[in-house]
Amino acid sequence: MARCRLAPNLPCPRRNPMDGYYINLDRSPERRRAMDAQLARLGMPWVHRFAAVDGAALAVPSQCAISAGELACFASHARAIAAPSAGGFRLVFEDDVEIAEDLPAIVQGFGLAQLEAYDLVFLDCQPQVNATAVMTLWNCLQTHRTDAKTGRVSGANIYNADSLYHFGATAYIVTPAGRARLPGLLQQALNEGPALPIDLWFARMGHEKQLRLAVIAPFLATPTLASYAASTLLERPAAPEEIVGMNALRRMFFAGPWEPADTYSQAWRAQRHSDDPQLNLLTALFMKMTARGFVAEATMAMKSGLS
Repeated sequence: MARCRLAPNLPCPRRNPMDGYYINLDRSPERRRAMDAQLARLGMPWVHRFAAVDGAALAVPSQCAISAGELACFASHARAIAAPSAGGFRLVFEDDVEIAEDLPAIVQGFGLAQLEAYDLVFLDCQPQVNATAVMTLWNCLQTHRTDAKTGRVSGANIYNADSLYHFGATAYIVTPAGRARLPGLLQQALNEGPALPIDLWFARMGHEKQLRLAVIAPFLATPTLASYAASTLLERPAAPEEIVGMNALRRMFFAGPWEPADTYSQAWRAQRHSDDPQLNLLTALFMKMTARGFVAEATMAMKSGLS
């Protein structure tokens, strides 16, 4: 596990061996405006829009096991990763992401060299639902958080993804090694007809040791909680209770305000377990999600509807 402290914000790409894209559909101009405003506020204007493949106009090959929306998402990520540039590292965001105020400084604080041992470094994920993963993320958050109200942090840790990552491709860094390795693997998957959505494909490739995956925590980005209901994937169902719980749990470990998770998951509020309201919600979420059959049901629901 590697750690970093905050470093000065270095938004200029000439001083920062990194470029970046956010993936955005032509039919989602409001998301484009929101992303451009957020990136400008954070001093990251070097992260540019990347036009997404639209599943609404995509024919799904017969050998493909995923939906048109999932195939378009897969192809969009593949193209964003493979796009040429002079940068060594690449940030990739989906356009429904909320970015932590401290992301630019923390990423620089790693000096990037510490990331070179990996191919992909996730800035957020749906974590595995077990005591080890949840306590690792909770203790990491408590170590680095400097303000309980804003969620601001003083640093972060890098963890191997094996024990934490379940799924999610909202925000990640592709290292130089990953930029050399991933395009061929992704094109092969597309040629064969992907068997899994892009994030579950990442997870499988990591499990099979074809990719070296890591997770930075506290999470430096997270999906906006409104993004599930307003998804640009086609035919996504309304969020069932299981997905609400998983989305809220994911938000709990974000380096930003946690209260939106509390509002989003009001039905999950349970008896008081401590004087810390965030810990109360975490306890309620974990108790429910470790109930028999819950995780399997939630994962199936996510697989059928989430990117």
